Amino acid sequence: MSVTIKDVAEKAGVSIATVSHVINKTRYVSPELAARVERVLVETGYYEKIAHKLNKLRTGKQSELAFVVPSIDISIYSQLASVLSHYLAKNGFTLSIYISNDDVKREAHIINSLISNKRIAGIILSPASDDAFNYKKLISVDIPFVCLARAIKSEDIDCILPDNTQALYIATTHLIKCGHENIAVVLEKGPSFILEECIEGYKKALLEYGLKYCDDLVIMVDPNNEDSHEIQKAIEKNAPTAIIAGSDKLTLSLLRSLEYMGLACPRDVSVIGFGNEKWYEFIGPPLTTLNQNTEVMGKLAVDKFLGRISGNYDNNKRGIEKVPVKLSIRKSTQVIARGPFGEKAVSPDEITLTDEEKEKLLSGNYKVGISFHYSGTAWTRLHESAIRNTLEKFGVKVIAVTDAHFDPQLQVTQLESIRIQNPDAIISIPVDDKITAQKYKEISKDFKLIFISNVPEGLSKVAYAACVYVNVQQR
Repeated sequence: MSVTIKDVAEKAGVSIATVSHVINKTRYVSPELAARVERVLVETGYYEKIAHKLNKLRTGKQSELAFVVPSIDISIYSQLASVLSHYLAKNGFTLSIYISNDDVKREAHIINSLISNKRIAGIILSPASDDAFNYKKLISVDIPFVCLARAIKSEDIDCILPDNTQALYIATTHLIKCGHENIAVVLEKGPSFILEECIEGYKKALLEYGLKYCDDLVIMVDPNNEDSHEIQKAIEKNAPTAIIAGSDKLTLSLLRSLEYMGLACPRDVSVIGFGNEKWYEFIGPPLTTLNQNTEVMGKLAVDKFLGRISGNYDNNKRGIEKVPVKLSIRKSTQVIARGPFGEKAVSPDEITLTDEEKEKLLSGNYKVGISFHYSGTAWTRLHESAIRNTLEKFGVKVIAVTDAHFDPQLQVTQLESIRIQNPDAIISIPVDDKITAQKYKEISKDFKLIFISNVPEGLSKVAYAACVYVNVQQR
C-alpha cells in the first residue's frame, strides 16, 4: 500500500500540517523538526511519490530546467548557461539559474525549493561539495538531475566533467618539453575530487620525464579570498620557472601576483592559464591556456536530461563522462632548454657581432668544413645554402662539404679528410652519436666544433663550441 502524508506524520511524531509545511516551504519549521520530517520522507519513499506526480507536469512546453552554479562571474558557468539555454530551447524548455556561492547550506535550500517547484523539470548542478551525503534528498527523489563541471562522488550519478587529469598532464608535458623542471601548479581548495584529478595529471607528466614531485610546488588557494598571498609566498620560496593555473579565477590571481612581484611573463616565469576568457588572447603576452569544451559539455548534459524525462535512458551508462581539454599555445611560455651540461638556450635574435668582431672575421682568412649525415634532402640543401651565405658575408671560406649517406664509418673517414685541410672550424650533423664520438673527440683538440641537432656521446663541455637545435615549440 502506498505511503500517505498521514503515515509520514505519525512516524515523525508531528502533525500532517507540519509535514505539509516542510514539503512545500509554506511556513517556518525549526531545523531540528524539519530534519526529522525530511528523514522520514526519504526513508518512506514519500518524496519519490511526490516527484512521480510532479513529473506529469514537467514535460510541457513551459517547463524549466534549473542550473545551480557557484557563480556566474566565472566564465565556464556563463558559457555553459548559454549552451544549455540554446539546446533546451530547441526542445521546448527554458533555463533558470540559481547561484549557490559555493555554500553547501545555501545550495541545499535552493535544491529543496526546486524539488517542490512544479515548474522544474530537472536540475543541472555544479555542486558545492563532492560528498554524496549532502545530496541524499536530491538523490532519493525521482527528479532528473545531472552534475556539470563538478562531480558528486557516487557511481549512480551522471556527471559531465572536463578531463582535469588530461588537462594538467598536457600542460605539464608542454612545459617540460620547453625545458622547465621546476613547475608549480595553483589549485583551488575545494572538492577533493577535482584536486585529486589535477594532481594525478601533474604527477603523471613529471613521472614520465623522470622529474621529482614536490608538495611545495602545489599551491593551494582559497577561491573566496581575493588576496593572492599564498601564490606570492610559494613563488618567493620555490622560484618556479613555470606555473599552471587550475581555474580561470586563479589565472587572474596568478597574473596579479606576478605583476605585484615585478616578474615578467614569460621572461621570468612561463604561465599557462585555465579557461575560455576572450581577453586571454589580447593581453601582453597572449596567454597560453587550457580550454574546456563547454559546447560539448553542455550538449551532453541536455542529452542526458532529455533521455531521463523521455524514458529512453540506459541506466547502465550512468556515471562520469569526461570531455577532453585543449591546450591553446600562445606566447606566455618560453623555451628554456638546456644543453648536456646545463647550457641555457639562446635565440638567434640574441646573437649579435660587434664591429670589432666583424672586422676580425673579415681579415682573418678563416676556413670552415661541413660534414653532413646526408645531403640528399631539401632540408640539408637549405642548411648548406644558409651556412655558405652567412659565412661569405664575413669572408669565411667553406673548404669542403661531405655527405656520409648515413654511414657512420664513412663520416669518420670524411672528418679525417676535412681535418687534413686544417680548417678553423667544422660544422657537422653526426650520423651516430656513439660510433663517431671518438673521432669528434680527437679533432676537437685542434678545431672548433659546431653541431646541428645533437652532440655525440662523451664529449666534454669544452669539446665543442655550440649546438644548434630547432625550436619545435615555436614552429
